[in-house]
Amino acid sequence: MNTLQITNSHKFRNVALIAQMYMTLSTHYTDDRYEKPGFVVVCEAHDPTRPAVPDPVIRLVCVDASLALREAFAKYRSVVLTSGTLSPLDIYPKILGFTPTIAKSFQMTLSRKCIAPVVVTRSTESVNITTEEITSSFVVRTNPVAQDVVSSAYEDLLRGLGKTVPDGIVCFFTGYQYMGEVLLGWHRSGFLKELAQYKLIFVETQSVEETSVALANYRRACDIGRGAIFMAIARGKIAEGIDFDRHYGRAVVMLGVPFLPPNDEPLRQRIHWMETCLGIPGNEYRNFDAMRQASQCIGRVLRNKTDYGMMLLVDRRFALNDKRKKLPIWIQQCLKENTNLSVDAAIAVARGFFKEMAQPWEHQHDLGTTLFSKETLALKGFLKPSKRSVLCRATEACGSAVEEVVHEEGDAIRAVKEPEDRKRPRR
Repeated sequence: MNTLQITNSHKFRNVALIAQMYMTLSTHYTDDRYEKPGFVVVCEAHDPTRPAVPDPVIRLVCVDASLALREAFAKYRSVVLTSGTLSPLDIYPKILGFTPTIAKSFQMTLSRKCIAPVVVTRSTESVNITTEEITSSFVVRTNPVAQDVVSSAYEDLLRGLGKTVPDGIVCFFTGYQYMGEVLLGWHRSGFLKELAQYKLIFVETQSVEETSVALANYRRACDIGRGAIFMAIARGKIAEGIDFDRHYGRAVVMLGVPFLPPNDEPLRQRIHWMETCLGIPGNEYRNFDAMRQASQCIGRVLRNKTDYGMMLLVDRRFALNDKRKKLPIWIQQCLKENTNLSVDAAIAVARGFFKEMAQPWEHQHDLGTTLFSKETLALKGFLKPSKRSVLCRATEACGSAVEEVVHEEGDAIRAVKEPEDRKRPRR
């Protein structure tokens, strides 16, 4: 098309995309690891996001994730892969096609319990626990009566969190369609209007511009002390790369297990390739994929060592061992006693947690755990001690944060006070 210098080339955009797709396919079609195609062409009668619209779609699906890292492994002698949600470790070498020299998972070292993960499996304690279990499974979603019960439990949970959690709450759904169904029901029942009394409500849409505006307004509502709740979806723009640190995310709620639909053709092709080439069972991969997405969502709430927040996994399936063991170790270590809670019990945990987090905290308690001086590093054998270094006491000045507690001759780093413009009014 460039050679022919065709005018109005935008009319041929779809043709250019098809040509680019087949060029990529011709380059990577054969996976030399298994003599199987690393890419698959999927043709569907309609866009999965709009099943009611007859709009044929052709997609090029990469089923072999190792193709993305093969060039890096070939170019560099040492490659380090790190992530806070890289769990379980044993499946990644299989999928990415490498043999690790060192594979290590670390627990989180905390001076105080600054995260509170809980699994909510049922509604209030006053109802029968066998019939009121919370789940977003396809069977429940297609049963209007059962879905009304689940939506009511969601309402009770968010109502309690809205009254308890300060500043921002992020609520993730499993998909746009499910979020739309639940929000429509809440609008009809008047719950959204009730919830707006406690938190301003913002919603992620499929429009990048609308979502960006909603996110900016959400942050502003948190900055001025009004508080807000952001409704988003797993695998969406918010879940993949937006951090909700500090007051922007004091609680994150995952409503349902984010499984891809079983009739999703790219997923079926990927599972077929996993079973054929890697020997990974389909159910194992589906659980891994769903829990990886759930971990990414709830991991948005904690972004540094001085942050704190609550994580709520709302679905009875999160209590199952095959799901729970796929969570990162640093979440599992704080989840031990809260794996099967009712909505009422989860709200009680939230009240106790945020009451504890509101208490004054002296930063000298962090020495040796989350904060290190040269002296403490030397005591642990990580640093040769200096003859002139001395351990200083943490400052007691109000509003100051201790960033370094060692004074050395000619190189003193002192506590820095929080700027006045960062202080936020409280309700």
